[in-house]
Parts: sequence; structure tokens; C-alpha cells
Amino acid sequence: MGRGKKIILIAVVVVFVLLAGVGIFGSNFLRSGLPEYKAEVELEGLVGEVGVHHDMRGVPYIAAVHEDDLYFMQGYLHAKERMWQMELQRRVVQGRLSEVLGEDQLQADMFLKKLGLDNIARRMHLNSSPKGRAVLESYARGVNAYLNSHPPSLEFRLLGFEPEPWEPLDSTGIISLMAFDLGSNWQAEAFRQALAEEIDPLLFKEIVPPYEGWETPRVLASPDPDGKSEDGATAADKILSLLEKSSLDHLYALPRLGSNSWVISPERSVTGTAVLANDPHLNLGLPSIWYENALTLREAECDMDLYGWSIPGAPGIIIGHNRNISWGLTNIGDTQDLFLEERHPEDPYSFKYEGEFYEADVEIAEIKVDGRTDPEVVEIIHTRHGPLISDDPPMSLRWTAYEAGASTLDAVLKINEAEGWEDFRAALAHFAVPVQAFVYADVEGNIGFRVAGKLPIRKSGQGVMPSPGWEEGHGWEGFIPFDELPELYNPPEGFIASANNRVEPDDYPYLISLDNAPGYRKLRIDEVLSGLETISVEDSKELQTDWYNRHAAERLPFFLQVLKQNSCGLRMVDQEAVDVLIDWSEEPVNSGDAAGAAIFQTWYLNLMEELFKPELGDELYLEFQKQGYIASNALEALLEREESGWYPDGIEAPLIASFGRAVDDLTGKLGDDPAEWRWDELQTITFKHDLGAAPLIGNYLFNRGPFPYGGDFMTVGRARYAFEDPFNVINGAGLRFITVLDKGRIESEAVLAGGQSGHPLSPHYSDQLEAWLEGKYYRIQIPCESDLQWEEKTRFKPLQ
Repeated sequence: MGRGKKIILIAVVVVFVLLAGVGIFGSNFLRSGLPEYKAEVELEGLVGEVGVHHDMRGVPYIAAVHEDDLYFMQGYLHAKERMWQMELQRRVVQGRLSEVLGEDQLQADMFLKKLGLDNIARRMHLNSSPKGRAVLESYARGVNAYLNSHPPSLEFRLLGFEPEPWEPLDSTGIISLMAFDLGSNWQAEAFRQALAEEIDPLLFKEIVPPYEGWETPRVLASPDPDGKSEDGATAADKILSLLEKSSLDHLYALPRLGSNSWVISPERSVTGTAVLANDPHLNLGLPSIWYENALTLREAECDMDLYGWSIPGAPGIIIGHNRNISWGLTNIGDTQDLFLEERHPEDPYSFKYEGEFYEADVEIAEIKVDGRTDPEVVEIIHTRHGPLISDDPPMSLRWTAYEAGASTLDAVLKINEAEGWEDFRAALAHFAVPVQAFVYADVEGNIGFRVAGKLPIRKSGQGVMPSPGWEEGHGWEGFIPFDELPELYNPPEGFIASANNRVEPDDYPYLISLDNAPGYRKLRIDEVLSGLETISVEDSKELQTDWYNRHAAERLPFFLQVLKQNSCGLRMVDQEAVDVLIDWSEEPVNSGDAAGAAIFQTWYLNLMEELFKPELGDELYLEFQKQGYIASNALEALLEREESGWYPDGIEAPLIASFGRAVDDLTGKLGDDPAEWRWDELQTITFKHDLGAAPLIGNYLFNRGPFPYGGDFMTVGRARYAFEDPFNVINGAGLRFITVLDKGRIESEAVLAGGQSGHPLSPHYSDQLEAWLEGKYYRIQIPCESDLQWEEKTRFKPLQ
């Protein structure tokens, strides 16, 4: 059964339950797996007693005297609140979605089998220290203790299956999935290959990195002399098909790119202490990517107080603080390269390298498909560069995760226990994948920044295009040494900021990444922080939710100048819109009531279409829009040029034409008076569950929204929408977190975009949404119980 049919069946089942008269809140079916909080619970597998306090947001504070029990309980609570999320991500790693969701997911599963995330999970487990493996075992026992004593949650009941026992490899699999989603740029390389196949080489060169001074990337035609296969598909068609079949965009629970972070020294802070702020930008679905928890351990060999945000399915704290330090992270780094391969004309398993052919390794995998008797058989071909992820054109993937010699899990555990900068820095040496830009602050007043992860040294090129797999000169020659990765410690400016921007200086000998975010968020953060003599916590809060449009401030003066010079051709409604833009440009903030924001955003997207769609055509342009960084960076690159083959008669005509189309679009949607237009009547945000597409019940039971929302994809308070589906926000700060590192007591404020629980009937499913939408925060203190209001207090005891 396909996923679409299965979702319709789910809707029918739920409607039947409701019509049966049990009512949604009285239905045992719908309440299945709803978390309960008892005063005392006996559990098999505990060594000693464990105390768990839940605050008013459902955040658990776990206190244990044995390390095994601490991670056992974290696994137990993750399963209690987020087992469906964990199961879905486990199935992504294993390529087993179609087993329960049907044939619609088969193409994604086939790609995932070739990708081999489960192999990376095994490698990470093998590379983990004895302590790391012990933590994984304890965590898995905790998950299974919950599964063995509670019914499955609503999603399992609706889909008609139960979760299998959790294994330690499942947790390293969750980390490998994070590495793929946060470190995946193969799609950008593949799409550029499709572009190179279809458009004029001179036009292509104008919209491809590198930065000034780097060599021009080699444009390599795929090995297809006639340009088309027997079915008439071009190489570009086949690449677009690959990108569509391998897409996991329909899964809202998976992480995506983005983030802001900064640290402030005591000299620049109003509090006189170091301050850290971090807001990771991930897909905004329900439940949240993050699970908030406090871990307290009182063991002779390890005395630890941790607070922060974990990933359901994996032990430890990813972002947060202990008694001495705090840390956050943003995404950075290019760790993947595609290689075009040349097959032997008579042997599909033989590939050319340096004039000779070699035999690739072949692996056979099976995929069970719901509704089928026989499994789908998948052939996985491993070339010298890595797995063949595309058969036509033949392209293999090399990725640092396939070669990692350290365990990211060990890094997380060591970060959690670090007492200062040297401990923290040493822990990052184990952080293999994904590559991240860490910020750091401690109670001694130190601040720091460090890139961590395994990054390749390329023999040639910059990783923006597929390389010829048959030539020795286009591989890798090792990895950037850990001690040579970018680092800052207590800089004279008194603050450090990071926003997915280029981090390497001009004279840096290695490549970190060329596919970075446009620099407007970083510029805005730097301008705000450098403009304040001292920086308060309130300043950081305002900056995390800042909708000032630095992008519009940069572009509008020239855009308006062009319209002014050609005002005789403008209609009355156009001139009214220009007047609105002129007023807004004095302080371009994408607030909900800003008509200027609506005009500028719509104009920018129409300009993108005006410039690129005629050359690319419908299908290529659609994928261009989906590749958000490529599209925005390409347009920004053209706007920096005085002349371009994309606008041979000047940029003025495309600007004027796109402005007129934007005004027509807005008139049709918002009425005839530009002064009355509002940005939040265009842009909204809906928090979707993976089963939220079910007709009749999706929005009623699982989803929340739509809500009007401001900002845009380049504001610090980020609201990213897909260019092909404009103004429906899908990505933003799923977590906002600020920590003041006082020696006597660390205090934090934070808010999640959603809630703690994954069960739609839980009071903590979406109870933080209102505060998040309004830019408010919750106060956090540990471990002082007297300062907190406790909703529930549970004592877990070993089973007698």
C-alpha cells in the first residue's frame, strides 16, 4: 500500500473512532502511549534509584548515582515522549520506510540503501570507546524498558505495527543521519552538473563559486556523447530524476541546514560574565528535533550537572551547559564529493581509473515493501571513491563519514564533562561528523570558536562540481589536521559570531566550504554587537528574533534608483508601491504589518524568475529553486556584476519587469491599496507532523497553525521558505538558548518551537509555541529545586 493510500486509511480509522461516540479525549485508541507521570515506578534494569522531576513544561530533571542509570533513564524518557520520531529516523537510516509506509517510499529506500547510513553507524559504534559503548548499551536498555512496559503510541496504532527493540547501533544511526542531513552537499554538486549540461558555459561560470582568487571549477560533461539515452532523457533529466527520487523533504522530523550563534566576553557583557547565545535553524515540525533535559550524576568517579538539548534516539547533550562551560554550534563544511565514473562498455561492474579498468565490489540488499509478497532487491556497487548513488549518469559519492576514525558520540560525552577550554578543545578532536562551527564560553570569562570535524584536502577543485573518477589527480590527499582548523580564543573584539558564513581567512591554505549562506545574517549580528558598548541578555534576545532586513538595506537603494529613473513607465498602483518601499527602506524590518516587506520579498522572487527561468526552462528552474543556497547565491552574484550574459541589455529591464509582476501578484492576493498590504498576510508558518497530511484529521489532530509570521530567509530571526513554495515557512530557530555563565550560578533562558512531547494529545505537545511565536523565553536554573515549580516528581526504583 502506498503512503498516500495509507494516510487516507488512517483518516478513515480516526473518523470511525470519533463517530463511534468515544470522543477524542475518551478514546483509548487515540490516547495510546500518552505519557503518564507516576509517583513511583519499578523498572527492571536499574542499578539504583533514579529521581525524575518534570517542570511545568514537561522538562525532566534526571538525578542518578550510577552512570548506567543516568543514560538508561534518558533512553526511557526519550522513548516515552518521542518513540515515533525515533522509529521513523531509524527506518530512514536503515532504508526501511516502505516496509510500513508503502511503495511510495521505495525509491527513497533504494537510495538510502546505497548511501549506507547503517554502515556509518556500525563504523561509529566500532570507533567508540568502551565508555561510549557502555553508554549506548545503557541508553538502549532504557528505551526497551519503556517499550516492554507501555503500549505503542498513536502513530504505531494508526499504521498497524509495533517498534522493534532498540539497539546501540540505532543510536549511532541517529548520529549518522544528523551527519548526512547537516553535511550533505552532493545534491548541489549534482544539480550544478545538470546546469552545466544544459546552459551556455559562460552563463554557468557567472553563477558558480568560487570566491575571487580561486581557480575556476572544471566543467565536465558526463560521458554521454549523444547527450540523450534511448528513452530520450538527457543527462540533466536523469540528474533531476535522481534528486527527486532521493528527496526526504516530505519527512518533517529530519534536520536541515542553518543556525546563528555568538559569545560575548565579560568586558562587553552587562552581566560582567561570559554569555553564549545559540539558535539552531532546523525544520519546524512537530515534534521538535530537540528534547530538553537535565542530567545530574553523583558518582564517585563522575560528579556532573548537565542541562541542554538532546536528539531523541541518542544519549548525551548536544547543545547546552554543565557547571563550568556552555557550548553551541552552527553548520559549516563541505565533506562530500561526487565523482563521475566511466563504466566498461561490456561490464557494468568494471570502472576506469588511470587508463585501466578495475572490478567494483557488489553488495545485495533486500527491502520489504508493505503490500508486496517479495522484497525489492537492490544492488549496491562500491567504487574506489564510494557507493554508486546514480547509475545513469554513473556517479559515486565520497564522504568523510565513510572514513571517520573517531566517534562523534565520544566527542559529545567528553564535551558534556569538560571543565574548561582545553578539555573542550580535546573533546572536539573526536568530533568526526557532521562538521560544525562550535562557540564556547565558561565561568572564568573565556570565549572561543572552533571548527570541528573531518574535512578533506582536495588534490584539485573546490568540491562544487563532480570530478572525473577516472583521473588520479582529482581525488583527496588526506584531511585537514585538527590543529589547523579555524579557531578563535578571547579575541580583542570581545565577541564572536557565527551564522553559516565563510569562516576561513583569505590566506587559509585549505577549503572549508564554498556553499555557504549569504552573509547578511552574519553582517547584521556583527553590526548590532559591535555597535553596543555593553551587551545585555535582552539585547541577545532581541537579536535572536531580529527581523531587520539587512539584505533589503543592501539592495533596495539601487532597486529604487532604477524605478525612479524609469518612473514615467510606472502605473499609478506601481508608484504607490514605490512610495511604500521608500518609506519602509528607512528602517527595513520584516514585521508582520510591513507592506514594504511584502513588496520586496515578492519582487526579489520575481526578479529571480525573470533572470533565470527563460534560460533554464520549467524543470531545471524548479530544481534551481529547491536548491536554496545555489539560487540565492547565484542571484546575489549577478547583482554584484556591472554586466552579465544573464542580462545582456542591463539589469534595469529585468528589475522593472519583475517589479510590475510583483505588484500584480500582490494586488491579486492582498487588494488594490499597497499601503494596506501586510507581510504576515502572505507569510505564515505551520508546524506539521509526519502524519499531518492525513485528510480530515491532519490539521485537527497532528498539525498546529498556520500562524502569521515575520522575518525572512536572510534575517537573523530566520524564517526560511522554499522558493518553489513561497512564504510558507518551513525552517527557523527550533530552539533559542541564552546562557549567563556566572561562577556562582549558571542561568539560562530558552524556548522550543513546539514542546517536549511527541504525542498530539499531551499538554506538552505544543505548549511552548505561543511563547516562541511571541519571542518570549522560559527561565532555567539547575540544580536548585527550590526555585522551580515542579509539575510531577517520580521516583524510579530497581525491580525487586
